[in-house]
Amino acid sequence: MNQEKCVRHIVYGALLCMMLTACRTGETTNNKPITITATDQVDSTATGDVEASATPTIVKTVSAATPSPRLPTADPGAPLAENGPWLVFVTDAQDNGSDKTLWIANPDGTGLTQLTDKEDLAIPSNPESLQRVVSPSGDHLAYIASYEEPVLHILSLPGGEDRTVPLTIESTRPKRELNDTDYYATTHPLRSVTDPDSIAWSPDGHYLAFVGAQDGPSSDLYLYSVADGSVTRLTSGPTQACHPTWSPDGQYIIHAGEGEVDAPQGANMIEGVWAARLDGSDTKLLYHPQDSIREWFAGWIDTHTFLAYSVDSTGGLGSLRVVDMNTGQSQSVWSGRLSEYSIGGPAIMALDPGSGMVLISIDPYTPDTLPPGMYLANVNGGDPLHISDQDASKVWLPEPGTFYTVYAATKDGTVAKVLPTGEVLEITPPFQRAMPLFSPDGQFWAWYGAGLAIGPLSQGVPSGVIMPDISVDQAAWSPDGQFLAFLSKTKLYVTTYPGTDTRQLMHDLKEKFRDIAWASP
Repeated sequence: MNQEKCVRHIVYGALLCMMLTACRTGETTNNKPITITATDQVDSTATGDVEASATPTIVKTVSAATPSPRLPTADPGAPLAENGPWLVFVTDAQDNGSDKTLWIANPDGTGLTQLTDKEDLAIPSNPESLQRVVSPSGDHLAYIASYEEPVLHILSLPGGEDRTVPLTIESTRPKRELNDTDYYATTHPLRSVTDPDSIAWSPDGHYLAFVGAQDGPSSDLYLYSVADGSVTRLTSGPTQACHPTWSPDGQYIIHAGEGEVDAPQGANMIEGVWAARLDGSDTKLLYHPQDSIREWFAGWIDTHTFLAYSVDSTGGLGSLRVVDMNTGQSQSVWSGRLSEYSIGGPAIMALDPGSGMVLISIDPYTPDTLPPGMYLANVNGGDPLHISDQDASKVWLPEPGTFYTVYAATKDGTVAKVLPTGEVLEITPPFQRAMPLFSPDGQFWAWYGAGLAIGPLSQGVPSGVIMPDISVDQAAWSPDGQFLAFLSKTKLYVTTYPGTDTRQLMHDLKEKFRDIAWASP
């Protein structure tokens, strides 16, 4: 062994010893930092099979890019850092996930703080949506607790004041003694209020739009101000407000209104889509959808023009159109059906505002007159362009003018880079069924699935694989792109590029890790 290798092994061994000797166990206290067992660092020279508590294998990734800072040596007694970044995640103690707990910690796992008790939480159930509970300014979290008497919580970070807003009154809470018809009527506002998509932060993080039924008899759109804690009612009417989303300039909140039951399986029909002004001075009807039980707002082309599509009374997705908020006029972009990402989920599509192109994937099981595959449509009109016979299971948009999509249906599991011109460039992933995840600054990408690989986007697909012996289910970059958190069979890890500093976090936590997000002021 030459001198350079010897020194490197001594350094890695010393770091591992420091981590192991720092271990000690503490106790859990709600809303206070928890002293935990220090996290394990994964040695880059480790080999062998990966089982429950075994050390995963590491294969080094060599790159000329400047690596992110290494994770600091974990101090089990360290509090939450004042300025972040912080890792936010959800756990549950049961397989059905009915009792969820929201946590926050430093990237190295220290400062673990329990934000909620085990209870029903109306929070999104996937990592992309969980990030929405964090304000864009990174200094607040918002979540809804309890389904029987729901309360909106707005918590300042790290671990500061918890402001609450009751979302119902006696008349809008369910009454168990009523017959089925009357009980359904009383739960209608409650269902709208507790939908995970019933809250939305403004682009600057200064306001939170939410749905509440505290003024009865129906649910309406409200606005919470972070600056002074004030609550303003923006709309009123017989329909149930639902699914608020902000315009890019933060001046308007688009939302739908549910009417009475008039569809199979007790679904509620959407009677209209409105735009409410931030200052409460104006609320205008944009359009009446036809045969819709849900309106999905798929993205913004500019500050007043957005893309939307409907879920009809049979559960099918379609009627993709662009809507001008100023005039209320709409134009069809795709008249056929759309494939859904998951049952009840959004469509498999992506909008590139820069080019006005929309990437659409149609699977063989979606009823349509067009053959399955990928298409490019234009928000300005024209016939869709059939660019591939292969359909996609998911799409990514890392930068304007560039699409990335993974082919779940192909035998070789390839990935395609789709240009706005319709050109499809095939990319070979570092391992089977790999999915790319782009860092916020667009400099790095991580590939996860049957392993994990990280590398600079400028250098192409990473040649080395980190942890090739484990399956990675979820991954999320920190806002500054320095850290990558990922889940593997309910185990939580954090790594930095190039992946030689990888740690399993909070392995003594008895609950199961579910979803992950980041916060940073």
